[in-house]
Parts: sequence; C-alpha cells; structure tokens
Amino acid sequence: MKMIDGETRPGVAGGAVTGAQTVERALLVLDVLAGSRSGLRLSDLAQAMGLNISTTSRVLGALDRFGYVRREVETGRYRLGYRLLQLSQAALEQSPLPEMANPVLARLMEETGETATLCIRHDDRAIVIARVECANPLRSVAQIGHAGPLYCTGHGKAMLAHLPEPDVARILTLGMPSLTERTITEPVRMREELVRIRDQGYAVDIGERDPELVSVVAPVWDAAGQVAATCGISGSSQRIRADVVPGLAATVMRATVDLSGTLGGRAPEGRMHDQEGSI
Repeated sequence: MKMIDGETRPGVAGGAVTGAQTVERALLVLDVLAGSRSGLRLSDLAQAMGLNISTTSRVLGALDRFGYVRREVETGRYRLGYRLLQLSQAALEQSPLPEMANPVLARLMEETGETATLCIRHDDRAIVIARVECANPLRSVAQIGHAGPLYCTGHGKAMLAHLPEPDVARILTLGMPSLTERTITEPVRMREELVRIRDQGYAVDIGERDPELVSVVAPVWDAAGQVAATCGISGSSQRIRADVVPGLAATVMRATVDLSGTLGGRAPEGRMHDQEGSI
C-alpha cells in the first residue's frame, strides 16, 4: 500500500505526482463511476478513491473538459460521459472478431431466419460486437455496443455458465432484479440453470429480459479452451416456440464450432455435446 494525499492506495508511489499517477487517477475515476448506476457526488467519489476533495475535483475537471465525465447540474452527481461511447465503438470496430464472425453470422441468419449476434463479456455485461439483422418485423433491436446483464440474457447466461466459481458467486451476490415474470432471481435456481446450460451446450432466454423475445446462444471457444465470445440468434416469441428451440440450438452450435475453429479452438473435453440436445 502506498500513500496518496494522506490516504493509502495500492500500487501508487507517494511523493510528487507523476504523469503516470495522474493518468492512473483518471482511470480510477472512470472505473469507480462505471460501477455506479446513479452517479456519484464529488465527496462520495473522493472517498471511494481514497483521494482528497481538491485532487478528485482536478481529475474530474480534466475528464469533464474532454467529455469523459459529465456533471448533472440538478443533482451534482458525476456520470460517465458520452465520449466513452465513441471510444467503445472505435474499440469494437478495431476488434478482429466481428470481421471473422460476420460470414458465419450471415449464414446463421439465413438458416434460421432470425437476427444473429456475437457478444463478448466486459465489466460483467454481455456486449454486442457484431450482428446480422433478419428481415422479420418482430426482431431484436439490440445494436452493436449494446450491453446486457449476464443473469437474464441468452448471451449472458452462456458466459456465466463457463466462468470460474468465484466469479459466478460474486456476480450472483450483486443481485438479479426481476425484469419480467420469467426472470430467474434466486441464486439456487440460477445455479441449476447454469448446470443445464453446461450439460446441453447452449443457453436459452425465453422472455427473461423482454417478454416478447427469445434467444438461443452457445459459447465460442479459443485455443486456450476459454470462452472468447458467445454467438446466437434472437427473435419473436411468436416464432421461436419451445418445440423449435432444439433444432435452432443445433444450428447455432454448428456456427459456434465454425467460429471456434477460426480462433484455433474447440470446446474442452467434457463440454462437447450432442447437437440435438434438449431444453
């Protein structure tokens, strides 16, 4: 532990503030704000960071000038700024995964008639990084960059099912607020769901976040045997009924086998499943 402004903080040297320390403080502000849905006042943010008010105010001022944070006049709370959306979009566009996945997603959309999407996990959210939209009028409208919860989406549950146990426990303790009458809100039920996902090789979201949408999603594996992304389809509950899910799941898993092969990966032993699994 090192000292900052009379407070102890890990990994930062005391004494004169260096350029690297200034950058570190700015990044820490962004991390703390990212963990608060309602934003934070200056005093609360300073306390969370272990810095004094004046130092925190200077860091916020610099971030505000460049659009990385914004202050609400009515409440005095600071939130993340819209400049970060531009950066996240640029980061997604520079990732090689979307370009590699687009042909597979296009084929998946043609074979199923539903919107096909590819997601990665970031900050305990499932982020859409590529999509090929179907022509059906009733379809998912989640655009590239959209972030969804892990506990109540097909992509999120497919990720959650293959995380290490400490990560699963931590995420479940954050709470699982009900979004629809089908949302799983009890940790015991969620753990049963995660076992089922691992056993069958894919996740299904039937109205857990949006009562009118269904998604079928499977993991994409990298060369190290880790989940690099998730791939799946989503569409109206009027079309994707329970009886057609196994067939759609088989198609989705064939697509993820192709994508995993592109990354030089395959499902680890014990996680290869019958593509005609049931839900």
